[in-house]
Amino acid sequence: MNIWSLASTLFKVVKNLPVLIGAIQSFVLAAEATGKPGEDKRDAVVKAIVENFKKDFNIDLEPYTGIIGWLIDGSVLIWNLLGMFEHKSKKTA
Repeated sequence: MNIWSLASTLFKVVKNLPVLIGAIQSFVLAAEATGKPGEDKRDAVVKAIVENFKKDFNIDLEPYTGIIGWLIDGSVLIWNLLGMFEHKSKKTA
């Protein structure tokens, strides 16, 4: 990937950052309802984000899966601190 292509993709991502954050929130909530382990849910959300941004915005986010994962982790951390997600270990305790 050349530097101009990378810069162009980064600009598209920054321009659409509110959409990206909203999509992450929606997909995280949907993944949370599956009851699967955390890593599986995270991988599913990353995959959904990459696929949907490619389809809807023609933006290839495959090189940014690490950053997307970090954004997902940050969102989940905030929601955990706010008590929005209940961990199974807390339910049984």
